[in-house]
Amino acid sequence: MSAKTILKRIVRRVGVIGLCIACLGLAGSLSTWLLLKYMVKGEIVTTPNLYGKDIEAIQHELDRLGLVLSIDPNRVPSNVVKKDCAVFQTPGPGKKLKKNRIIEVSLSSGPNVKRIPDLVDQSIYFANLMAEKLGTRVAKASRVPSDTFKKGRVIAQTPTEGSEIPNRTGISLLLSEGPQKSWYVMPDVQGEIFSAAKAFFEQNGFRVVSKYKYNAKLLPDEIIRQFPQPGYPVQEKATITFEVNRIK
Repeated sequence: MSAKTILKRIVRRVGVIGLCIACLGLAGSLSTWLLLKYMVKGEIVTTPNLYGKDIEAIQHELDRLGLVLSIDPNRVPSNVVKKDCAVFQTPGPGKKLKKNRIIEVSLSSGPNVKRIPDLVDQSIYFANLMAEKLGTRVAKASRVPSDTFKKGRVIAQTPTEGSEIPNRTGISLLLSEGPQKSWYVMPDVQGEIFSAAKAFFEQNGFRVVSKYKYNAKLLPDEIIRQFPQPGYPVQEKATITFEVNRIK
């Protein structure tokens, strides 16, 4: 065998050995890269649906998946979800996450209970405004005279201050009509002189209206008829009408 042939075989064997060494190095690098990628990426989990679950059940579920619980300090009113149970979560259900990621949960504070404010001595306008803000209305408003409360002010209310109000129940109010007016018995002034009667009634706070007719048998300016009639009750500041004999 010639020296040239022997040299070719040696070179070929060295090339095969080098190729094997290179393949081994590439495989080692690839496995190292895959290992590092897995270590950096971390294990992926799917976020569960925590809606309606209590804190104990939420903590158990997140511990099982390797996720961290964070509770929002602000509670959310809910007429559907029980108090201290999950209403919202971030990220939401079905999201792909690495382990040890934080899941923030908002808990229910229970039904949105409405409480009646103190409306006593407030105006009817203010009461209507507050009722609207509560999502209800002033269902009934009765009026009575009062020497204590100004006209149009609230004397009493139902439900009372601080009471819970169901969503569809209105508020009942008792309103002041102002001080009680005085009542008098209408005197008989028919046949009297109108100017004198008018001065008397106006000085005592009444409003006087006159209508004129002519009767030759009566004195000029004499009262022919009166309304209200004699003996009838008449309220303070009421209007009194006289039919008066016209001066010809």
